Amino acid sequence: MNYDVIVVGSGPGGYTAAIRAAQLGKKVALIEKDEIGGTCLNRGCIPTKAIQASTKLFSKIKRADQFGISVENASIDISKIIDRKNRIVNQLRKGLEYLFKENKIDIVRGEAKLNGPEQILVNDLIVEAPRVILATGSTIPDNSPFKIDEKKVYSSNGILNMRSIPRSMAIIGAGALGVEMACIFNSLGSSVSLFEMMPNVLPSEDIEISKGLEQSLAKRGIEIKINSKLKDVDGYEAVLISVGRKLNTEGFEKIGIHMENGKVKVNEKMQTNFPNVYAIGDIAGKYMFAHTASREGIVAAENACGKASRMDHHAVPKCTYSDPAVASVGMTEEEANKAHGNIKIGKFPFSASSKSLIEDERDGFIKVITDSSDKILGIHILGGNATEIIGEAVLAMNKGMKVEDIISTIHAHPTVYESMNDAAENVLKQAISIINK
Repeated sequence: MNYDVIVVGSGPGGYTAAIRAAQLGKKVALIEKDEIGGTCLNRGCIPTKAIQASTKLFSKIKRADQFGISVENASIDISKIIDRKNRIVNQLRKGLEYLFKENKIDIVRGEAKLNGPEQILVNDLIVEAPRVILATGSTIPDNSPFKIDEKKVYSSNGILNMRSIPRSMAIIGAGALGVEMACIFNSLGSSVSLFEMMPNVLPSEDIEISKGLEQSLAKRGIEIKINSKLKDVDGYEAVLISVGRKLNTEGFEKIGIHMENGKVKVNEKMQTNFPNVYAIGDIAGKYMFAHTASREGIVAAENACGKASRMDHHAVPKCTYSDPAVASVGMTEEEANKAHGNIKIGKFPFSASSKSLIEDERDGFIKVITDSSDKILGIHILGGNATEIIGEAVLAMNKGMKVEDIISTIHAHPTVYESMNDAAENVLKQAISIINK
């Protein structure tokens, strides 16, 4: 079977690349060995957030009296939550299949084996094209500290189909997934202990943000154990392993694809050392995020179709859907200090935000970091709406803005996102709604 472009993997990077190549008039084959949508749709971003939507609503119902509403005997049904999650995933998967059909993209089912830079074997079928985009993603590593049986010791896949609520849960790894799951099971009523080998939860985030999140989690009753390892599983009814991912790059080096630090080496066009072979997403990107993979997919597809496009990673948002949530873009305070030395910082607490008080989302703050000329180097948010209001910060970083550009932009009132303006004003010590320090 011959095509103009072959895309291997149908996750966010792969399906985006396939659709963009089809939009540009190419005959496209999309190879997938599992469910359409990859990890993000089936076992990652979407199902976890669907479950979280239910547990966060339940948490709010339990404090409904603070809003003047009496709710008696509120209860939660984990099976119904899982069923709702499955319906959402299935609906989105069908939506993708519809898009593939309308864009005349052929879905080839099976595991891809690379025969060379232009030929792929899928089961007994040979699929060929002059341009190949690899979007094979990652999976659960096979070096778990405890044997995963999906009955007591769970993987990040198995936990999404749990239909009983454990009395106690240990979570190994306090990255984004570990923190999110800690909040979910805490809301469900489990006694949660969160173990992290590093000195902070969310180790890649700004330290002040991480410390603030630790305080909020502890206030919820989640036990935080940093600089710690779980020695045995006997003291817990359930254990979740949420440490690391294994890249799906088997067979790449065999055909001559260059690797670097375990990932596929690519240039700004997302090209490998073979000019006709591109790699995107987890296997190649600086960040293992769905949104990064999607942008890389656009870049790879456009270059594969003869357009000139390049990837820019300098303004990539990071989002953790904890409660409160965390979102950031750009440098942390520590990184900015090391790179620039003379930096400025502005902050604004959500406890001073009228809309945050109205919504009873008081925890957290916005932190804006600039260089000495007031150019924005990084923006970090801890708070209930962090993952939504980070968009303004990403745009500001992407366009190389200064704090004056945020300040001179009129922000609607009352909103949570107007706190971005207050934090920017505080960089210049001219915030109106707080005492500038």
